[in-house]
Amino acid sequence: MAEQPAPAVSHQKLNRTGLTDEEAKAFHAMFQRGGQIFFAICLIAHFILWSWMPWYPGPTGG
Repeated sequence: MAEQPAPAVSHQKLNRTGLTDEEAKAFHAMFQRGGQIFFAICLIAHFILWSWMPWYPGPTGG
């Protein structure tokens, strides 16, 4: 009996999204990094805006 050739595509377990566990972890890491960068930009923008024009009145009322 002749041997069966190995399949060209490996059959990895896929999640509901169609990604493997490694791909899902890589995507999650990129998603987290994007959120951290967005948060840092927001903090910097708020600090710059606050130093230009504070939105809470100071002790002198204005």
